[in-house]
Amino acid sequence: MIKEDIPINLLPEIYQDIVRTVGLKGALALGQEFGGMSLYLPKIESALRSWRDENIRLEFTGANIPYLAKKYGLTGARVRQILGVPQDSRGKLA
Repeated sequence: MIKEDIPINLLPEIYQDIVRTVGLKGALALGQEFGGMSLYLPKIESALRSWRDENIRLEFTGANIPYLAKKYGLTGARVRQILGVPQDSRGKLA
């Protein structure tokens, strides 16, 4: 049985770090679910990349690449790559 009134300073340091982010109840739940496992979480930007790219495709009007680049913190060239705009014969993105 897990005590939710345990003093945080009695927990192992890794749990104290997690408590600061998700609270004691969340840290204890994570410990119960994943305790003893090695867990890797990708950076949130990486995890959300597919969602971002899909939104760029949905929001593309044919003439708003600079807007999309600014909105999503990308270069115009990267937005064109996401959209699949082919390069011209000089190797530049069309």
